[in-house]
Amino acid sequence: MFNEDIQYVSGELCVENASLARIAEKTGTPCYVYSFNRIKRNFLELESVFASFSPLIAYAVKANSNIAVINILAQLGAGADVVSMGEIRRSLTAGI
Repeated sequence: MFNEDIQYVSGELCVENASLARIAEKTGTPCYVYSFNRIKRNFLELESVFASFSPLIAYAVKANSNIAVINILAQLGAGADVVSMGEIRRSLTAGI
């Protein structure tokens, strides 16, 4: 799938105009870089497909417990699928 949030800007590979080389320089490697825009678009697309059912889309926190990712999904109205107290705490901290 083509991701318009990942592209070369002035010869540098960037995610949402943030240079991956600069991120790696600042944080070290390996590191994970997420696209807020891509997460949001994917959630909204899933939500629109099932809109006629009025579902609560619950994010499986076990899949990725990064609080920033959970927070993005919480802002969009997602719930959380959790199996441990740690996942419950992370979800509540992130705003679900």
